[in-house]
Amino acid sequence: PCQIRYRDLQLTMSILLRDSMFPGSFGHHFIRTQLGQLFLLSCWSSCCMGLDVWEYRDELARSDSNLAEIQSDLQEIRMRSLDIQETLQREATGHFPSASAHRIALEASAEKNAEDRLLQAMRLVDKDRHIAQGGR
Repeated sequence: PCQIRYRDLQLTMSILLRDSMFPGSFGHHFIRTQLGQLFLLSCWSSCCMGLDVWEYRDELARSDSNLAEIQSDLQEIRMRSLDIQETLQREATGHFPSASAHRIALEASAEKNAEDRLLQAMRLVDKDRHIAQGGR
């Protein structure tokens, strides 16, 4: 990808302004305005950045969708955890046989491990997203 610094863009714009083909035209005056410079800067930077910016944007969108999916899974795990806690409370009061309590305890342990893994994945995705946004 093309690495362009702001100073390089300023120099390029000044060359474009100096070498304008029609000094008295509307285009020449437009380029000299702040709006014209912003327009030229946005066109120039999008051409120079190339596909790398689009790939980065797509990767960021995928990261966002992955984060949303992880958060959805985490919410589902929390709801399941509440169900398991209710079942364990019922078991403590003697409403269910102990085999049921053992099975539910195993499920709770598995859910807790899955929740921990999802939280870790969510932190990693969030950290990657933060680094990507701050790094570019």
